[in-house]
Amino acid sequence: MDKIFMLIILLIVGFWGYLKYSEDSGNWVATGSAGVIGEYSSYVDCIEGVKSTGLNLEAEVFSCNRD
Repeated sequence: MDKIFMLIILLIVGFWGYLKYSEDSGNWVATGSAGVIGEYSSYVDCIEGVKSTGLNLEAEVFSCNRD
């Protein structure tokens, strides 16, 4: 039982590390109906960057995707 528990803990920690590493790699690209809005280093920067462009968020649709 202890070995299985430790294996589960190691798998969870390993998966968390993988997600943490993968989120830090690559650029985030914001796109809207008119095309590319900008490139950002993180998802949060992407959302904040789109908001700061003055895009009418009630009328326009945008998405932030990994490059």
